[in-house]
Amino acid sequence: YYYDENNWENGALYINNYLIKVDTEFLGLFKIKDGTKTIAENAMVSCDDITSLEIPDSVTNIGANSFAYCGSLESVQLPDAISRIEDGTFCFCYSLVDIEIPDSVTYIGEDAFLYCALKSVIIPDGVKEIGKTAFGYEYDFEDNVCVPVENFIIYGAKNSAAEKYATDNGFKFVEKAAHTHSYTSTVTKQPTCIATGVKTFACSCGNSYTETIPATGAHNQNTKIAGKAATCTATGLTE
Repeated sequence: YYYDENNWENGALYINNYLIKVDTEFLGLFKIKDGTKTIAENAMVSCDDITSLEIPDSVTNIGANSFAYCGSLESVQLPDAISRIEDGTFCFCYSLVDIEIPDSVTYIGEDAFLYCALKSVIIPDGVKEIGKTAFGYEYDFEDNVCVPVENFIIYGAKNSAAEKYATDNGFKFVEKAAHTHSYTSTVTKQPTCIATGVKTFACSCGNSYTETIPATGAHNQNTKIAGKAATCTATGLTE
């Protein structure tokens, strides 16, 4: 890409809807601007002073090693539109204590969360492939090898990629209980004598649906209409 200093915005280099690079001296909360679709490979490598990260829902692609070596990063919420967490995306983010994998994800790459502070992870049913040392490993610098995190737990569905990864790596696997929806109804639009209304049913998990409420079909004959005084040019009304 060709770029000059005018492409930098708030400590980050953007080209169109790509986030190319972030200043490694950026401190604190970093917000990726709305409309960004792709975070390039290595975009935030070694941004060691970023403590939290906001990624807009517009992001659909996150490149390999994008957030690697962000040693102070404690929290991040991944957008629902991504389908892949590439190799090394969060490797050596050793302050990252919690992560929620979106249901949209189908692939988690090698070393994706190597040497993070995670003690457990919930893996959605839709994940079909998990790379080597993606979760549950830290790095032994003295012997230059990856070693498993003690008592690491994998939560997931039975007979899933999550269970296979746990079994292959000697981690404890806990079957994730199937969620049963429990809906609460609210009238979100009242019906009238000529127009239908709407009733919304919502579950605590975020799932919802609506039903139509039929129009009442009956006019209220007892409703009073306020009187209107006649003028020299207009007729009036009586109650």
